[in-house]
Order: sequence, then C-alpha cells, then structure tokens
Amino acid sequence: MPADPADHPRPDVDAGPEPGPVEQERQALTHVYARLAERFPSVDPTVIEAAVRLEHVHLDGPIRDYVPVLVEHAARDRIAAFASRGPEADEPV
Repeated sequence: MPADPADHPRPDVDAGPEPGPVEQERQALTHVYARLAERFPSVDPTVIEAAVRLEHVHLDGPIRDYVPVLVEHAARDRIAAFASRGPEADEPV
C-alpha cells in the first residue's frame, strides 16, 4: 500500500508563506548587526546599531537587493573609524 502523502509534508509547499522582501531585508540587517557586533566586540552595541541604521537610511531606495551588503560595508567602515579613536571618544559616528 502506498504511503499517505499527508505523512510526508513537502517543505517547499507546507512550510508556510515565505517572508516578503521587507522581512527578508530586516532579517538580513539583523545578521549584519550580529556580524559587526562580533567583529567589533569593544564597541558599544548602540554605536553599532546607530551605524547600521544610518547606513540603511542612506541607502534606502527602490532597488533593495544589495542594501544589506552595502549597509554592512559602510557600517563596518564607520565602526572601524570609531573604534580606532579609542574609548574616550564621545563624538557619535
């Protein structure tokens, strides 16, 4: 007797709806933040978050595919500049 197809859900069909582009971008930016926080452990997390947000706003436009990658690169450069100034630097990035 053949197996009941209901016993073997297909992940491509039964996993629920795929996240939309806005949600995918949000998830990608969350990963950007995590990678930058790991790369710059001595930098205050609020500085990293601010750098990511500033770069995201700067790159916000109709073409969205590469926004998280561009945000990560620009935020990484901004954080590296901040980190090189030392902990006594009070100025924002």
